[in-house]
Amino acid sequence: MKESVELLDPKSDVVFKAIFSQDNELAHGARNSLISSFIGREVKESVIAENELSQVDIHAKKVRLDLHCVLDNKSHVIVEMQSRPTADDIKNRVTYYGSRSLGNQKVQGGFYSNLKPVYILMLNDYVLFPNEPYLAHFSILSKETGVPLCDLLHFYFLQLKKIPKTCKIKAEMNTLLQWTYFFNNKSISQLEKTTEVDKGVLMAETLLSRISQDEIQRIKILQEEMAVNDYYSGINFARKQGLEQGRAQEKIKTARSMKSEGLPPEQIKRFTGLSEGEY
Repeated sequence: MKESVELLDPKSDVVFKAIFSQDNELAHGARNSLISSFIGREVKESVIAENELSQVDIHAKKVRLDLHCVLDNKSHVIVEMQSRPTADDIKNRVTYYGSRSLGNQKVQGGFYSNLKPVYILMLNDYVLFPNEPYLAHFSILSKETGVPLCDLLHFYFLQLKKIPKTCKIKAEMNTLLQWTYFFNNKSISQLEKTTEVDKGVLMAETLLSRISQDEIQRIKILQEEMAVNDYYSGINFARKQGLEQGRAQEKIKTARSMKSEGLPPEQIKRFTGLSEGEY
């Protein structure tokens, strides 16, 4: 009997990509369901596109996406799993993603009216907008009247932390809530007891189970996760060093200011911890 292993975390962007970027019936169904639950219309087809957005300017920042799809109506969807806050501005980043994806489209017949919408779907494992609901939706609107400027750019943020792991299971949970339950709990076994679970969510759980049980793929994913964790550890270490250096410089500046005011070295040391000669 095959020993069961712990399921990998679908909130890991490496695992997320492994589930939703595959080219098979299960991944197609899961991907279509997830996108549909965000944008509010049934998606029948989502084709995986190049995950690195093309660029004309060689000096432009390279963009690599978790998931980049073209839908049955030719609109574009970018899906990103964000398991932790980044040093960069996430709001500016997603605006850049959307603008780049829109700008990469060919203007069919020379008419801008032929441009297709771009949807940015962010799954955040932290609260980015405290005053917004668990699904925050932004688009380009008039500040005075709320009238939309266009229907070309839509930004969705699913704030998973606003739906606790222990959320009460209801007999009728919409598909998006079922997805949040899946991402927060790895499994939908408890959900199945009281709720008619969406087929796409079931497909995602099946893929997660297969990936977790596949020893070679599991090792590969864990290695990639380690590389990502090392990257973030490096950023945090650099940030910590920068803060410590900043505090040290501030102490030196304070000590020099005290010295210029004629204060004795003993008093300067008591206040800043610096001996004469260190400033």
